[in-house]
Formats: sequence, structure tokens, C-alpha cells
Amino acid sequence: MRKIAWLFGLVFLFWGCFDAERKSAEVRQPLFLQKIEALKEGKIDSLALGEFVDRIKSRPLYEGSEIDETDRDLLQNSSVAAENLEPVKKEDILLVTQKYILLLVRDKPEITGADKTRLLSITPDAKVLDMVLLHMQEGNNEYKISRSFDYFKNIPYRFNAKTRRFELTDFRYDTEWITPTKGEDVVAYKTKIVLGVDAEGRFKLIEKVELPHTLDE
Repeated sequence: MRKIAWLFGLVFLFWGCFDAERKSAEVRQPLFLQKIEALKEGKIDSLALGEFVDRIKSRPLYEGSEIDETDRDLLQNSSVAAENLEPVKKEDILLVTQKYILLLVRDKPEITGADKTRLLSITPDAKVLDMVLLHMQEGNNEYKISRSFDYFKNIPYRFNAKTRRFELTDFRYDTEWITPTKGEDVVAYKTKIVLGVDAEGRFKLIEKVELPHTLDE
């Protein structure tokens, strides 16, 4: 009996130490990361960034061409109020590393009036590293701006988690600027973009190529 009691004592001692270490690790883990992990595990349905940050600075993907008008609200080093972003869902978590968390964040359409998705990198303790406009749709039959991998197939972007690279395009046409002889002859501007994420969670333009394109393609 003494041996059994001694064995149970060791088990309880071991479990107590393990449980104390687990609780200590939870205390050391930043609250934001705890929420992200809970979201990944399905313990919570969504996470409001406004609980952790106030405003988030955005920047353009690139500068120096006409298509920069797509980023016209970002070119002025604008910022976005976190409360104007939709709560983050499980599917919006793209990567979780020791240095940063990669998230998709969407503007609330009732506030911005447009379909906009932004790419955000943020540290485990909720310090914003970088944010850019990843996807948008804006315009009508006369004027249109789109940032999508394939506008016609409604593919917003392509992401390779292994290489940590995004592929997308800027697509634009404006019938006031370009007067066509026939409707199908309207010339459009299309730019291929490859965006990378470095080890520190910063976004880097890897490739930018102007592509010939017409609306009937």
C-alpha cells in the first residue's frame, strides 16, 4: 500500500508541476496571441482588432504609375480605424510565426462603401508591422478599378504559404479616358504584382509587370 500511495503521490506531484508550468506559459503568452489561438481552435467565432489597436497605418504597394490611383487613399500615408474593420474570422488567419501573425482584414462596406481587403502583419503582442490594400472592387460600366488575381473569375489573390508570396493584378479601364471605336475595343490596363512577406513580417514588392489587355480577352 505504501508503494501505491508513493506512486500516486509522484503522479500528482508531476501533474501539479505540469499544470503549473502550463498556466505559467499561458500567463507569459500575450493576450492577443491567446485570442488568435482560440480563434484557430474554434473556441471563439471572431476577434475584433479594435480591442487591441486603435488606428492602423496603410501604405501603397508601389508608386510611380497611373494605377497608383487604386491606392489613392493610401498614398497620403492614411490610416484605418480598427473599429471600421470587420472582425477577424478563423479563415482570415494566414500564418502564425514567432515574430508575426499574417491576417486578412476587411473594411466594413457600410462605412467605406467598397469591397476592400487588406493584408496585415502584426506581432503576437498586437503591434502592427505592415498593412497594404490587397483586394478591392470599385466602379461601374464606364469606369472600373479592380485589384484581383483574376477579375473575371472573381479570384481576389493567390497565396503560396511555403514561399510566403501573393500574386494579384491591378485591372483598370475608363471610357472617358479611352474613347473606343467599338465597345469591345476598349483598352484596359493590367499590372501583375508579386508581393512577398519577409522574415520580419514586412511586405516587399517582388515583381511588377505591365500586361497588355483588352476587355474582350
